[in-house]
Amino acid sequence: MNIPNGEHWAIVSARRIVVPGDQRSRDAPGHGYPEHTEVTTEYEAFADKAAFEAELTRRASIPYYNNSLLRGLHVTETFVARPAVTVQIEKEGRDG
Repeated sequence: MNIPNGEHWAIVSARRIVVPGDQRSRDAPGHGYPEHTEVTTEYEAFADKAAFEAELTRRASIPYYNNSLLRGLHVTETFVARPAVTVQIEKEGRDG
């Protein structure tokens, strides 16, 4: 996901992808890879507010679009979380 630093406008949406099952799962249920649906989240950033508003309005007007999965955001600041990583190295002793 490409999220720019600083102020921008964004459209967050979910996309459903149907993955067809393989032949083995159709011939012998419980085996192979059955059909399933994957849901992915998309984040599309806009530097231009007018372009953002036009695209959000266009998507919201599509009859089959699931609007519960469509959100517009005005991002004023972004923060990057940098996790602290600690590595501890110990010398192993030998029992003898």
